[in-house]
Amino acid sequence: MACIKLHSEWGDRIIPENTPYRLLRGEQIVGVTWDCGNQVTQDEVDAELEREGLKLGDAIAWVTKKFGIQQCAPCKARQEILNHARKLGWSETFRQLKETL
Repeated sequence: MACIKLHSEWGDRIIPENTPYRLLRGEQIVGVTWDCGNQVTQDEVDAELEREGLKLGDAIAWVTKKFGIQQCAPCKARQEILNHARKLGWSETFRQLKETL
C-alpha cells in the first residue's frame, strides 16, 4: 500500500492511500512511500495510554495545559468523552464530541 509522506518542523507524518487528510500549518508533501505498514494505529496508541494509566482525553488536556490553553466546561466534557472512547466506539465518540461544539 502506498502512503503520502508529509513533513513539518514537528516531524514527519504518513497518510495511507485513500485516507482523507488536511495539511497542517507549515506542513508540505515530500513524497510517496511504499513502506507504510509499520505505522502505529490509533487503537495501539489508546492501548498504550491505558497501559500507562493515561487516557486519551487526559493526555490531550495535559498537552493543552502545557500550551497555556485554559480548560472550559465543554473542554472538560470532551476530555471525559475521549477518556471513554474505547468503550463507546469511535462513531459514538464522534457523535458525542460533535454535540459539545
